[in-house]
Amino acid sequence: MNFEIIPKDRVGSIRLGMSQTQVRDTLSSNVREIPRAPFDSFIWDSFTNAGIQVCYGNITNRNCIAIMLFDPARPVFQGRELIFGESVQVLSEWLKSIDPKTESVDDGVLSRELGIYIHAEEDDYEGDDDDDYEITFSIDSVTVFKKPFDVLLRP
Repeated sequence: MNFEIIPKDRVGSIRLGMSQTQVRDTLSSNVREIPRAPFDSFIWDSFTNAGIQVCYGNITNRNCIAIMLFDPARPVFQGRELIFGESVQVLSEWLKSIDPKTESVDDGVLSRELGIYIHAEEDDYEGDDDDDYEITFSIDSVTVFKKPFDVLLRP
């Protein structure tokens, strides 16, 4: 299913700032609250069948602060599919043309201005020996947020 990204506002019909109840009602999909680690103050809901995880502020403020999309979801921004459409390098250059402050980070591409983080996983090495290989990356998720939340992006 395609989910249109409107930066710092919404993904499809899920709006940043919605309460946990509103998000659950909007998605009407099987939901599982992800158990929190002892050091984690954030609450996460997983809508795995839809390919969505939603992050809420904390126990007392359960408003949506970030939306992560992964397969089978199809996040789309300005007509471009962000997970299955193009390479990390192509999307990075494209985002930099929209937001020149877009950064390449260890495991993806981050635009604080747009509130978009594209996470990439390293694929297996290709080649027969140590001198003849190429490292490739596949996009595995896209996270949309309103305010910087580096603690979620970089453990």
